[in-house]
Amino acid sequence: MTDLAAALQRPERLRWEPLTATSLWIDRVGFVAVHIGAIAALWRGVSTGLVLLAIATYLPRVLGVTLGLHRLLSHKTFNCSTGPRTVLVALGTLAMQRSVLWWVGIHRLHHAHEDSKYDPHSPHDRSFLHAQVGWFLSSENNRVYPELTEDISAMPDMMRIERLRGALVVAFAGILLAVSLDAFLWGFCVSSVVLWHMVLLTGSWSHLGGDHREPGARHSRDSKVLSLLLLGDGRHGTHHANPQSAQLGHGVSSLDVGYLVIRGLERIGWATDVQRLN
Repeated sequence: MTDLAAALQRPERLRWEPLTATSLWIDRVGFVAVHIGAIAALWRGVSTGLVLLAIATYLPRVLGVTLGLHRLLSHKTFNCSTGPRTVLVALGTLAMQRSVLWWVGIHRLHHAHEDSKYDPHSPHDRSFLHAQVGWFLSSENNRVYPELTEDISAMPDMMRIERLRGALVVAFAGILLAVSLDAFLWGFCVSSVVLWHMVLLTGSWSHLGGDHREPGARHSRDSKVLSLLLLGDGRHGTHHANPQSAQLGHGVSSLDVGYLVIRGLERIGWATDVQRLN
């Protein structure tokens, strides 16, 4: 198996494999269509029930991204048995973050070369708009890095999700549409648009501004608002200073709900080797 740390230190020589142009255009069209759906949802009217539905479909998926794709797979800040791991990453896939291998490889590259020309979404090397949206659906980043994701490729459950990601998203959207058009527009479209942009803001705004810069972080900063909306992952400066920690803050004021979920999984034996802040 390739030495991950060594591979990350030579980004100009990293081997990469292109994702298909068809998959890129499906993701691009889907991104635009879901935004149009969110606008249509607002045009049709708001109700308490629909807002609660959007929240109910947002929270599990944001945990899937922040715990499954991020803290578990990308950084290995804790271990999980196959069942809980599959559920977490499947929820992250329902957030339409493109593929598992793509997400993990890009994120590892970002950490190794934060705000340099090798960082796929630096607002310092490029523009804020590129860091917020452009990089996510660009031809330039329509690739996976096998050397950076060999550990993920060795997990059969993760590769099963990799193959089925499109079907999972269609099934989720279809269930909501079968309930009603408004359930689809709010539970899928509005919820997904908010989730997309909250996650993307950690790679754009969190590298330009925020509430606090942690010693050891380069440009990344903590944001209380993003921490609240991303269940702890808005503590981006703390995360960059301590990338191997599953814990991103101390006490209730840290707003690290994700870590509380990990602690809960640990107590019932579903999470092990949980790494904590010093």
